[in-house]
Amino acid sequence: MARGDLAAVEAWLAAVDDGDGARLEASTTAEVEVVGPRGAGRTGRQVLTQ
Repeated sequence: MARGDLAAVEAWLAAVDDGDGARLEASTTAEVEVVGPRGAGRTGRQVLTQ
């Protein structure tokens, strides 16, 4: 993993930790894949702030 990649991950996690939905959406691609106990699926990034 390149240093820039790590910075992107750290910024994304900081947005999650801070509860900053706007910053989270801005640092996420338009379409994301969500994986969890009920299965997996692709959806829009706005699901991350719901």
